[in-house]
This record gives sequence, structure tokens and C-alpha cells, in this order.
Amino acid sequence: MISCCTCMRGSDIPADFPGCKQIFTDDEQINSGKSSIIAPGGTNIAGPLASEVGILYAEIDLSEVRSSRRSLDVGGHYNRPDIFSLEVNRQQQRAAILGDN
Repeated sequence: MISCCTCMRGSDIPADFPGCKQIFTDDEQINSGKSSIIAPGGTNIAGPLASEVGILYAEIDLSEVRSSRRSLDVGGHYNRPDIFSLEVNRQQQRAAILGDN
């Protein structure tokens, strides 16, 4: 699994963002990121890359990926139709609702 997360400091917020300087100091760590690369079995291969900007690299064994995909039985005994259901709302939704409150 590749987990790509944002590392963000107060200085990354645009100065014209309403209330920016009242909410965040420039050196404040808002989100530490913690990007990681995890092997199919759950072993941490690279990262987490926390509180810094960078790139993670890792060598992966594609045969492990194929093997793990075969061991996850999403349609079999993990499926509990007595307690889970899936509904798809096909109506178009608004991405954001902006208001003055």
C-alpha cells in the first residue's frame, strides 16, 4: 500500500486566507504527513516520512502483491449480507455548499 499524505505548516496557508494568522503560526505543524509504503503483509517498507517534505523509495516484490490479492476473499466468508449492505446514490451531488454563516 502506498499512503501519500500532505505535510503542511502554517506558512503553507495563503496569507489572504480569512483568519489565517489568528489560527496558525507560520512555524506550526498543521499536518505531519507520515507518508508510508507498506508491504501486503503489513510490514513497513519505507517511512513514515513525518514533518518533512521528501520522496519515499522502495523495492517491491510483485509476487507478494499477487499472492495477497488471492488471499482476500471479499465475496466469500468476509461478506456478511445479514449486517452489511451497499447502496449507490446515482443522483449528482454538489461538491461543496458555501454559506455566509
